[in-house]
Amino acid sequence: MKNGIKLIDNSSNEYQLGSVLRELITDTAYSEISIATGYWDLPGMADIFNELNTFLTREKTGLRLLLGEEPSVKAYQVKNPAKQDPDFPEKYLKKNLEELQLKEEFQKVADLLCKYLNEESDGKLQIRVYRKNFLHAKCYIFGTDEENAVGVIGSSNFTRQGLFGNLELNQFEDNNATVNFIRKNLSQHPSHRTWFEDLWNDSEHWSQIFKEEILALSKHGGLCFSAYEMYIHALYRIYGQDLQDEKENKVDIDDPGSGKPQLLKFQIENANSLIKKLERQSVAMLSDSVGLGKTYTAIKVIEYYKHNLNQRVVVIAPAGLIQQWRKAFDDFRMIHIPEIYSLQDTHRIEDIRENLRSIPVGLFVFDESHNLRSTGGQRFEVFIKWRQENENAKTLMVTATPINNQLADLTNQIMLGSGGDIFRLGRFYDRSRQKYFTLKERLELLQADMRKQIREYKFINYQQIKEQLTPLLNRFIVRRTRQGIEKEYPDGLEINGKRQKFPKSYPDNLEYEVPNQFKSQLLKIAEQNKELIRAFNYEITSLAELEYLTHPLDLFEHYTEREKPINSSLEIIYTALLSLGFPCYRYNIYRHAYFGRRRGELELNADENRELSRQIGIYGIFRTVFLKRLESSLFSINKSIKSYEDKLIDFQTKLDKFNKIISVKNLSALNKAIDAYNEQNAEEDELDFDIESFEETEQEFVTIIADEAVFNVAQLKDDIAKDLSIIGILKEQIALLIKKDDKIQELAKHLNQNDDRKVIVFTYFADTLKYLSENLPGYLVKGKNIEFALGTKSEIEDYAKRFAPVSKKYELKQGEKEIDFLVATDKLSEGQNLQDCGMVVNYDLHWNPVRMIQRNGRINRLGSKFEEIFIYNFRPTEQLESYLQLVSKLQDKINLIRYTIGSDQSVLDEEPIPQDFTEDLYSRDEKKRLEAFRKIFETSELLAAEDLFMDDLREFDRNESFDTSYKESIKGLPKGKWGKVQMKKDDDDYNHLAHIIDDKNEAGYFIAYKNNKGELLTTAEGLLSIQAISTNNQRFKDIFKNKPNVESDILNYIQSYQFREGDFVNAYNKSQEAAIAYIRNSMFEYQYPYEDIMQVESCLLYSLNAYLNKENMKLVRQVNRMLRQNKHAGSEIIDKFIALAKQYKPGETTDKAPLSEIIQIFE
Repeated sequence: MKNGIKLIDNSSNEYQLGSVLRELITDTAYSEISIATGYWDLPGMADIFNELNTFLTREKTGLRLLLGEEPSVKAYQVKNPAKQDPDFPEKYLKKNLEELQLKEEFQKVADLLCKYLNEESDGKLQIRVYRKNFLHAKCYIFGTDEENAVGVIGSSNFTRQGLFGNLELNQFEDNNATVNFIRKNLSQHPSHRTWFEDLWNDSEHWSQIFKEEILALSKHGGLCFSAYEMYIHALYRIYGQDLQDEKENKVDIDDPGSGKPQLLKFQIENANSLIKKLERQSVAMLSDSVGLGKTYTAIKVIEYYKHNLNQRVVVIAPAGLIQQWRKAFDDFRMIHIPEIYSLQDTHRIEDIRENLRSIPVGLFVFDESHNLRSTGGQRFEVFIKWRQENENAKTLMVTATPINNQLADLTNQIMLGSGGDIFRLGRFYDRSRQKYFTLKERLELLQADMRKQIREYKFINYQQIKEQLTPLLNRFIVRRTRQGIEKEYPDGLEINGKRQKFPKSYPDNLEYEVPNQFKSQLLKIAEQNKELIRAFNYEITSLAELEYLTHPLDLFEHYTEREKPINSSLEIIYTALLSLGFPCYRYNIYRHAYFGRRRGELELNADENRELSRQIGIYGIFRTVFLKRLESSLFSINKSIKSYEDKLIDFQTKLDKFNKIISVKNLSALNKAIDAYNEQNAEEDELDFDIESFEETEQEFVTIIADEAVFNVAQLKDDIAKDLSIIGILKEQIALLIKKDDKIQELAKHLNQNDDRKVIVFTYFADTLKYLSENLPGYLVKGKNIEFALGTKSEIEDYAKRFAPVSKKYELKQGEKEIDFLVATDKLSEGQNLQDCGMVVNYDLHWNPVRMIQRNGRINRLGSKFEEIFIYNFRPTEQLESYLQLVSKLQDKINLIRYTIGSDQSVLDEEPIPQDFTEDLYSRDEKKRLEAFRKIFETSELLAAEDLFMDDLREFDRNESFDTSYKESIKGLPKGKWGKVQMKKDDDDYNHLAHIIDDKNEAGYFIAYKNNKGELLTTAEGLLSIQAISTNNQRFKDIFKNKPNVESDILNYIQSYQFREGDFVNAYNKSQEAAIAYIRNSMFEYQYPYEDIMQVESCLLYSLNAYLNKENMKLVRQVNRMLRQNKHAGSEIIDKFIALAKQYKPGETTDKAPLSEIIQIFE
């Protein structure tokens, strides 16, 4: 040290306080170092580590460190000086240690501190905290009061910057008399010693706290948190806001004496969460499982907006549920109830929109919103335009089944709720593509991945889909499941002063026979058609093939012969149905260019491919529908056959008389109607369909000259005759079988034996319901009242009231009879509370698991008086397996067409998601039935993204064995801690897993790191990797190796990882770009205003509104088709582009913030 030095200002090496300290520490004349400082950090101590280590190694040496809070602003500068921070110094020390990158030099200091810190007040290393006032001065004393001590006072804190970097001013004092002067009274001058000792003696012992709670638990310390603590902390980081939303009470809690329904705790939490999500992004979806009281939860949200915020609220509900909503509002004693409109009454809604346009809507509520999952209908258009007109409105969607058959179901509902502005929900990561997309884009890509899985692997990896769906949906969906409630409240919930649980469900079978004693007679009837008789010699599955473009009865050389003769009545009917060629619906195959060839061999342009594929697809759907109608009831299939016969005769007549092919022009609309009839995409009021009534309402028909140069007209006529022959045979065969209908007799037998509970019987088809109403009563014993829910929505609601007067809170009127057995279609399966009932009978096989869930949910609800619920499913005693496989094979063929057309050549509605456990549901093995039943519900939860992680967080948060301070400590674990993956899977290919936050402090990014390469995982994938249970709650010693290098590598990776994309531009293929260029040039040619041209171009290229983009794409494709057909696209189409462009609002961005910090590392 330079002789005579008095002032130290860090201006050069010799005047650096750190250099001075190094020399003083190594001086063996001093056995004690006393330091008072406002800040301390590891780097400062790391810079003098060697000297400090040597000092502490010596015998009888000691270091005392006094920490005190510095005022951030001088007291004289403010009227109200700041108060001391009660969290000092914990808060700043934890933050400092978190932000400090792992390095060997810091690790050495941490080890040194932990080595010498102990509980004894006379330990080698002691730390105390002064809390009685701010501590602005800094003091360094070398030597005891018995040694020739030296001291430094001034501005330098015991930090790297204070010792070596900042411009400071400190005074060095080497006069022991000054430093060690003992002050006797206040009139004497103070000294270094008395100033320090007074504060030291008036301070809090903090060595143990610093060692165990600050240093050891930091990422530089030697103690690791348990796997469970690390998992819960990750959940807090990701879902903490959602948990807080549930707790932050926004809704009014009604007094038990008010007479209003008392909401359960989870319903209140859900209402609070929904309001917070609506406030944040204007759209939210309540998607609780059936039977959890979604209407009451929604009413609490409505009350908040209607009464608390005095906003206009509009409720849109299916017609059949309007009365139920009014009753619910009455139960809550709402004086001014919201406007309630029928989902179906679009004309009235158009009038309301126009007449009340000046009064903005504050909240839209769409009940059973899955009915608006299709963007193609008039309803969707009406509602999305109304939503767009109310820019500041919020939208609450209510549905237990947001996904029926495809992910687009969900996308379209959110598109509606956001007025098309799905991009406001942010961007989401696609691991396989290593990019971020909007919610709509991400769901569409996920749907494409599912199609690819079906094509390549013949199944869907549901767990993988769930892992990717969860983070997408968590932002706007609030969902509680029955399983989650049972887990959260294992002892049940208190309802009206009584603790209740969900009833247990038990699926069982009711078996019926199709009498085989008629087999010979059925074959005898078929002898009218020799080709059909020949078909009975081949495997039924052979007839299901759709490879060649010709009639099924002309493909015998491609079929597989039976090993044994046909031996069942069902197989005879199956074969006859599959022998139908449906020529009037696939007349295009009779073109000479196509007929008799494999579809895959044809070279077609886009329009030809679309039209041919649509017709082939409809042929496949008809075959599937007919098989399903057969299984439902012989009456139902008979009606379908008769409708087809009428259509075919009409087609034949026009062909013979006018030499013209006349068929429905809008085959796409026909396909949708058939799908409704097939119960795959049916809206709640469209659960039946027949060809005749559809074609009566269809205005446009296609008329094509039956030119023999183009069409094989003779073959077409021949195949019409074949089908008419088969139809005649089928009608005779069914008339024979229907005389002994074992299925209806089995149902009657089951109902007659039931004495202790009400029964609801569901069938898919209105025809079957009508048949049962006319025939079932004759088989029943007297004494029980059975009724059939035929008629309008209001009439069906009346049936429900008389069937379940207790749960419906309905008092029977004079002359009304309570219903014991009710038979209905799925018009009754949505939104009804029928807990008076204890048994469901499904008269048909299940094709759509969502329908099964809806049906079960009518009676399996909280508040049921039954502890056990029975679900009976009808199945044939024989041929079930082959029947299910047959339908599955037909569906696969249809799906193959769906998947191979390409997104720009959409032919049919999207595919239903296949289930691979239907067969087990009908097993005679009880264990298999129960497992299949569980899987159906589990898969439905998967497709609606049940958030199991949120359940885990709730469970921890409500665990009374953990006190509040412990929960807060886990919530605030220091960043950068290392932990162990408890249950690493075999296919987890990484050495380390890092949990990252972005620069907006949003967590949930996980990086799998191995061999200097990183891969970003989805939130769900990361959480599943670190998931742990409460029994994994033991902390352990940190023995991880190479930590600094690993952290450094991961930091380098995330700093190089870019989320930001260039200026957003909508993607179009070459033909679509050509169509857009055509429109732009046409607008210039027709001298449209320049502003209109630019607005159309901007909307096409830069719009982020999903609805506008979808409508624009429709128009672009229409222009494309017109150009291919050498047609002119004129002002009518241009005006449609302009109308869309007027709705476009530029300048909105959704860039995702880049990755920022590591908060957890797992090995």
